Amino acid sequence: MIKIQANLDTNPLKTDILLKPGFKGVKPCEYMSGYTVNAHMNEVFGFNGWNTEFFDEDKNILATPGHDSGNYHISVTVNCKVVLADGSFCARRAISRD
Repeated sequence: MIKIQANLDTNPLKTDILLKPGFKGVKPCEYMSGYTVNAHMNEVFGFNGWNTEFFDEDKNILATPGHDSGNYHISVTVNCKVVLADGSFCARRAISRD
């Protein structure tokens, strides 16, 4: 269990972080690919040692003042539950904003 916690406490490698260009000069968005996340989870918990459940996804798109400028703020909220093979789980709420 200590080894698993030590792996989970590490920051992602810079090579694992990808960038999506921002729209019209907005700063780029950092993210990790699903492949990278799956590879890391399999490394920590073993193949078929974990599963995920996503629920309560909420997307908000808000026009900025002077909405005719074409600028919008986007917020995505997702509740995620990671379930391990022994039935234990961890549930978190993830919020992404532009």
